Amino acid sequence: MIRAMTAKDTQAGIRLIREAISQCVTTNLDEADDLAACCVEEMLTSLLSAAIEPDIHLAYEVDEQVVGLLLLKHPHRLSNLFVSPCYHHQGIAQALIQRAVEMTYLRYPDAVITLNSSTYAQGFYRAVGFEQTGEGELHPGGCIPFQLSVARYIDNLPASH
Repeated sequence: MIRAMTAKDTQAGIRLIREAISQCVTTNLDEADDLAACCVEEMLTSLLSAAIEPDIHLAYEVDEQVVGLLLLKHPHRLSNLFVSPCYHHQGIAQALIQRAVEMTYLRYPDAVITLNSSTYAQGFYRAVGFEQTGEGELHPGGCIPFQLSVARYIDNLPASH
């Protein structure tokens, strides 16, 4: 089930981010800790300023446990997308992206969502329709720029949707 992420989800979000980075990003322990801390800080800062900024915070629950989260920062930057490694390849990340794109489309139909992907996730982003826009940078885990036209994504959804 996808729902809005709230401040009550922060502990689960922190655990999920740390777990995903430690298992899916090829880097040393210190760099992984720094990367997780940066992602956690961005999530917390955005949640605390939710009344001011129109960011999109989504949580995916299975059996009342948060196993996926997404943060789409305004204006249209996918900042955090994490799924617990034991729930990978079950459509959770794709469902979170679809919901975020649909929500964005309602207010900004001409938006283009941008992100910087880890090397681990670049194949996934291509598979869901993102296009690489430049060369990656040498950062822990990678930093590969991608973008997605919201209108094009919506146009390509199955008609039954």
